[in-house]
Amino acid sequence: MIENFKMCWRKAFVWRGRADRREFWLYFALNVAVQCILIFASLLTGNNGFILLALLAYCTASIFPTIAVIVRRYHDTNKNAWWLIVYPFLPVVLHLYQFMDLPLFILFVLMMCERGTPGENAYGKA
Repeated sequence: MIENFKMCWRKAFVWRGRADRREFWLYFALNVAVQCILIFASLLTGNNGFILLALLAYCTASIFPTIAVIVRRYHDTNKNAWWLIVYPFLPVVLHLYQFMDLPLFILFVLMMCERGTPGENAYGKA
């Protein structure tokens, strides 16, 4: 699990290739765990400025590896990375943010759970 997490950080700017479900979900789980630990530590210490700064730094730094692993995950299902735009921007464009957030989140989770294309696809070998 830790090796997978480190690999995603090393591939923070790798937009080509594929990421299987295991790579994505292990990274996602550990990423959420680190954020929860920092939030919990912040709450325990009375919103200590240092811990809040560490949380901000971590969340900012994790943007690139997170986007990269999502792009590679889309590639594994033979989808273009432009699907990444659907989740954050479609509700804003439609002006239905309060109504579309949950359905789009469910769509995102379902797409991340989708089985990858067996063998080779347009984005490389499995």
